[in-house]
Amino acid sequence: TAGAQVIVVVAHAGGRCHLGAGDAHRHDPHDAAACEPDHEVMRLARALPTGAVHAIVAGHTHATMAHVVNGIPIVESWANGRGFGRIDLDVDRRTGAVTLLKLHAPQRLCGGVPLARCAPAPYEGRAVRADARILRAIVPALQKARALRDEPLGVVVESEVRLGYDDEAALGNLFADLMRTARPDADVTLMNGGGVSDNLAPGQLTYGEVFLMMPLDNRFATL
Repeated sequence: TAGAQVIVVVAHAGGRCHLGAGDAHRHDPHDAAACEPDHEVMRLARALPTGAVHAIVAGHTHATMAHVVNGIPIVESWANGRGFGRIDLDVDRRTGAVTLLKLHAPQRLCGGVPLARCAPAPYEGRAVRADARILRAIVPALQKARALRDEPLGVVVESEVRLGYDDEAALGNLFADLMRTARPDADVTLMNGGGVSDNLAPGQLTYGEVFLMMPLDNRFATL
């Protein structure tokens, strides 16, 4: 974008680095040996021209990163809101030069724990608390999501249909068959194991159950 001084890439492409045993906050962000070199975000950073990007927020591998690759600071902080990363950049208002001040190790929060039981550790000597204003602001969206989640689809599932990540499974076959129905001109349909995320539970089928099985909003690619 014309006039932008800092370019941050938010990518569903990840890596995997070791922050070091013991105190993770003493890790060396410039230690390239700590990272597995062939992950997607590593290749992305190495392919970018110098100065094109000032920071990358990575994802997908559900792992941790707080490392500099090809001069670009990269953070990745687990998944599902379990933590957050932080990159401190300095922008020279006169020249526009962007300098990395500090790349912090990921900080854990409370992913997967109900908010009432969430008690994250202090951050930089200060208590971490939920923002009541944000909680109030998202109430309408949560109510709408709950209503949509509980919407019945008029189908009763008699017994559980299980997924299989590494092996052929009934649920994967079901989705592949549905894809063939939606694209009758295709000879074969393929579904990756990670695209099906939960078993099909017995009982009244709801929109929420379908979303849990297929939450990633994948699109068809026809070859």
